[in-house]
Amino acid sequence: MGSETVGNLKVLVIGEEDFLKVFNLYGIEVLQIKKELAKELLEDKIKEGYKIIFFTPEIYSAIWEIVKKYEQASYPLFISLTTKEESVEDLRIRELLKRALGTDIFKEDYENRKNI
Repeated sequence: MGSETVGNLKVLVIGEEDFLKVFNLYGIEVLQIKKELAKELLEDKIKEGYKIIFFTPEIYSAIWEIVKKYEQASYPLFISLTTKEESVEDLRIRELLKRALGTDIFKEDYENRKNI
């Protein structure tokens, strides 16, 4: 896979789940891996310049040290994905990403869920 960008920022989605592949449709690189390999591979991706990294909650236990390491830095920005109903925190993160990227990468999915 190439180093895809959204709004001039390299974006990555990392986790074990099959549903992550949908992010490829938006030009975002997906790293679908086992939890045991996540830490090492994520460090490599950060060195390659990835600035926004989405991850599944299930993989957090493997990467939490990396997330904490960059907690005070501007980048990389780590965002937890969830398959549950959108929370207030999800809406805040979505708005921050919209401002940072200049586009709402989740708009179509959000509109579909609102109409259910």
